[in-house]
Amino acid sequence: MKNYEIEWLVEDHVILIKSYHIDMSSLEDMIQEVHGMVEMSERPLVHTIWDTLDQNVYPKQINKIFEIVKPMLTNERFGWMLVLVENPMIKFLSQVGTSPFRVRYRTFNNLDEAMIFLQERDVTLPGQN
Repeated sequence: MKNYEIEWLVEDHVILIKSYHIDMSSLEDMIQEVHGMVEMSERPLVHTIWDTLDQNVYPKQINKIFEIVKPMLTNERFGWMLVLVENPMIKFLSQVGTSPFRVRYRTFNNLDEAMIFLQERDVTLPGQN
């Protein structure tokens, strides 16, 4: 079993990541997979929702995290990064990991809150009234 799952929540528009036990190797594989999905999409912006609610292990080497996430976070087509998080350390690391790259970033308690936020900001998403 992989330490994470990745799927399109909204085809070619919103990626959902669910992570469980993320070490540096898993983080690198996961980021490469997400970056590839962003590149393959024809949308001008692809958003990511990262569900860390069941994550119990995470990398702590900040400099290495920067190096791994930089190609994805600096991609001009990378839209919002919404993180579902309860763990204070994961919240801190995700804030620190995204801050140098001026990423559109927010944290939420659940997927419904994140999707409402995203739909308010991206009028091209399905489900708009």
